[in-house]
Amino acid sequence: MIHFRKIEHKGHIPLYFQRLPDLINSASLRVTVFVGSADDLEVGGRPGLFHWFEHVPFCGTKKYPGGYEGVDGPFTRYGAFLNAETTETTTSFHITVPKRLWKKGLDVLSELVAFPLLRPRDVECERAVILRELLGVHAEASEYADNFLNSTLFGNHPLAHPILGSEKDLLAMSVKDLRTAHAKGYDRSRMVIYAAGNLDRNELADEVVRAFRKVPDRRLASRKTGHKYGPLPKWTGGENIIRKIPFKSSKVFLLFPYPEWGKDPDFFLRHFMAERMFAAGDLASPLSLLLREKKQLAYDADSIYLPYPDGGYWGFEAECKPADSKKVLRAMWELARDRKVRTSERLRIVKDSVISSLDMRVPDPSALTEEADDRLSRVGTLVNDEDIIPHIQRWPKDAVMDVLATMKPENARAVIFQGKG
Repeated sequence: MIHFRKIEHKGHIPLYFQRLPDLINSASLRVTVFVGSADDLEVGGRPGLFHWFEHVPFCGTKKYPGGYEGVDGPFTRYGAFLNAETTETTTSFHITVPKRLWKKGLDVLSELVAFPLLRPRDVECERAVILRELLGVHAEASEYADNFLNSTLFGNHPLAHPILGSEKDLLAMSVKDLRTAHAKGYDRSRMVIYAAGNLDRNELADEVVRAFRKVPDRRLASRKTGHKYGPLPKWTGGENIIRKIPFKSSKVFLLFPYPEWGKDPDFFLRHFMAERMFAAGDLASPLSLLLREKKQLAYDADSIYLPYPDGGYWGFEAECKPADSKKVLRAMWELARDRKVRTSERLRIVKDSVISSLDMRVPDPSALTEEADDRLSRVGTLVNDEDIIPHIQRWPKDAVMDVLATMKPENARAVIFQGKG
């Protein structure tokens, strides 16, 4: 189960720690910087700028200048895993190591966020890597649609920037751009650290202070959770957006708006439970049974939910044959109106599914720190499973039905990435 506690220490970076049983011989450490693709233009850059930082620091840091062999090599020989990823609002660096290597792992993470060398040869090397990554996004319908969904929905809002940017932007990116972005975006006031493992909490706190005291303090505006970038464009309900794409399949979305973060602490959980009413049960879920089994319109139909501090969306998604795009959308509406999904019995099934998944969570250090980061970044607070479970157990049916009642055409947006054929 998720059971993180915030550790008070002498440093300035929040530290969340979950102690794991003695039999767990690995530890996971994660550093999240609250800066992402939504900040690309804010620092005078181009779309895709901050995505570079999940790549180019691994080419060398001040203390570990030897590139991947020097940064990653000392860990992979022992089966450890070191990586990073970028979202619209965050960049996260994480490592999972044998317990005996956790201090060195923490030191490398601090170097990656604080002292990337950003040498010209490193930038050129990673430019080629990112261009190949971008090629993969443009190689299939589902990846392409996911990459451009926000730009289709949000127009010129910062959350609309594609995380990878475009080929044109990547080719124009310079060493100066990256160094400027690091100076304007990376700061100890924008970082959070997560740790999970069989570690001593006092020793962990002392080591965090030691390793991260070198992180620059540039007096940037503090961010300890997802940043608000301003109101999203007004949601035009009842709109169907069709984008032509050069693929042999289509991707269909039926979406409903999330509210922005507010004073209601339950807004995310209510919407999450409403989404589970359709998707809990995997292949036995109402969503999969209708689109995959009964109507045979899609091999893989799923729910989608992406909350941001400024708002967001939730709903359904499915990839299908281009000729079936409108049939899929009609089936999604059929499901949204299905009274069988709104029964007390279905809610009991969903509660059992959600609570059991929390109860049965295995003590995987990497998965725990990833989930903790997702909760703090996406929802604004790191809620532990022990607090969620009793809350769900006593939740009345009306709390979920009120959300389902908003699934009306005047509140919805359908987006079809229409393939050829």
